[in-house]
Amino acid sequence: MSHEIRQLVQELLDSSKSDRLLTIEATAERLSVSTRTVYRLVADGKLGPVKVRGCTRLRESSVAALSGSDAEEVDTDSEAQSVSQPVSV
Repeated sequence: MSHEIRQLVQELLDSSKSDRLLTIEATAERLSVSTRTVYRLVADGKLGPVKVRGCTRLRESSVAALSGSDAEEVDTDSEAQSVSQPVSV
């Protein structure tokens, strides 16, 4: 592996270690939307869920990335790229 790839992999690992997991309710509060909207964002692939012992959690960085985008994207059915992939723990 080249030095650049190793550095990129290490940065990804470091950032994922400090990433907090949020509940659906906390995510809804942070985005100022209903919990139903959060579930819709997960179903549409705009937020990638993390399953922890059967409970759905969302990465704080994914929520921050989504909240940093235009509010219009959260409220409409416009196409958006997935912020992260689903992960089971």
